[in-house]
Amino acid sequence: MKDALTSFLRDSGLEAQSNAARLLGYVVTEVVEGRAQGIKALTIAQDIFGRGASFDPSKDSLVRVEMKRLRDILDHHYATTGAEAQVCIRIPKGTYVPVFERRAVAVALAGDEATGGVAHSRRRVAWGVGLTLLGIGLVAVGWLVLAEPPDPGEGEPKVRVASVSGAVRNAEKVALETLSRFRNFAVLEPGQTGTYALTFDGSSAVVKAQFVHEASGEVIVSANFGAQEIGALSDADELSPFRIWLGKTFARNGVMEADYKRRGEAGGDMACSKLTEAYFSNQTDAAHLEARDCIMNRLDQGHNSARLKVDLALLTREEHSDQRNLLPGNALDRASQAARDAVSLDRFDATAHYTLMTVLFATGAVQEGIAAGQRSIEINPFDGEALGGFAARLNYIGEHDQALALFDRSSMFIPGGLKWRDFGYFLAYLGKDDMARAAEAGLALRGLTNNSLYVVALAISHAHRGDAALAREMKALLLEQEPDIRDMFERRAYAPELVEKLMHHLDAI
Repeated sequence: MKDALTSFLRDSGLEAQSNAARLLGYVVTEVVEGRAQGIKALTIAQDIFGRGASFDPSKDSLVRVEMKRLRDILDHHYATTGAEAQVCIRIPKGTYVPVFERRAVAVALAGDEATGGVAHSRRRVAWGVGLTLLGIGLVAVGWLVLAEPPDPGEGEPKVRVASVSGAVRNAEKVALETLSRFRNFAVLEPGQTGTYALTFDGSSAVVKAQFVHEASGEVIVSANFGAQEIGALSDADELSPFRIWLGKTFARNGVMEADYKRRGEAGGDMACSKLTEAYFSNQTDAAHLEARDCIMNRLDQGHNSARLKVDLALLTREEHSDQRNLLPGNALDRASQAARDAVSLDRFDATAHYTLMTVLFATGAVQEGIAAGQRSIEINPFDGEALGGFAARLNYIGEHDQALALFDRSSMFIPGGLKWRDFGYFLAYLGKDDMARAAEAGLALRGLTNNSLYVVALAISHAHRGDAALAREMKALLLEQEPDIRDMFERRAYAPELVEKLMHHLDAI
């Protein structure tokens, strides 16, 4: 890590005593020496800029301004002079802790033209992003290496990817690069038969993509793409129509998983995920208990996958937030441990980092939660669920414009009326005092009264539309479910300003 700092200071032309150079040297040293959690605006102001103990970062923008200038310098350097650097230093927005990215070397996806041999690798790489290390207590400080991923959870599908003709080989390359970001299935070696096949045919002008169930030959979904709609392998984060289609098809709870579960082929760990999904669709004590028991039984039998740990963390978080099926001990501590276990089992599982984010927010560790959410969408920017989940947490802290942008992006991958996203839109528009749009989103939750947050949205939306009777009915139901409404919001780490705004609307009913 210090080598990356040395290279940057040598190549960027920064004067050694400039504010930017001293600031970067300070935060990198703190991470290297294991003090990342202590990097705060106050300590930076005191140690670097000589401010006293009375420094108030909420009133004095010195550190924020200098950190923004440093971020801009880093971004410019690695886009120009440092474009060939193997390791980059970056400081994500929302934190003062630097992360270190080793730029991934592209794995050969097509055969060597001279020999016609195939050099496809199953190695999963965070393409176009590099390997990010969060020095904030989420993972241990140390280098991550490109390594074979652990086996996927038992019962997950297997996918074969193949081109019928050489004219569509670019589509195969882009597909393999994009699929490397998903961890909910295995990509097979060439020539093997899987649960599904993703095939490409056509010409250099038009590519036909088909996603087929191998055993039955049934085409699950297909689409045609012009050459420009495929996207470039060199721009791995580009939101091309082809990559959006892949995201819709292969994301967790996407087209593939829906078909897999429909066929009854989801066994093992995947069966527990199916129960977890059923719980979030219909949040009852019985559904929660069934899903949690499934996971605990699998763990007791010696199974230990990131998928199981993710689902356990989500259900245990709900145990806290909804006070549902409480077990002895601190539910949030158990949820945090399960989420961290998932990240340890597979550090390139975007869903694991996303789940850790949700738990960290619930514990009040907001800055760490933001960093985990950023890590999740950096690993996989094509997962609509993770994008929407990160947007929801941005809502909690009052970043409503950013939340709306991410909800809109999530909608590209998961179109239609997802209820948790409808609630997210409601909360974002309410936070912006756009009550007409808030009510429109809130009323999309009609009939979903098992979830107390949805009841909040319905009560406020009915009141805005002038239906006082229904608003009072919803508020009465809410008080039966949650006698202390304010506590319900605070358990979810909503920002005080958002809590007050919600309580103001509810008190008016």
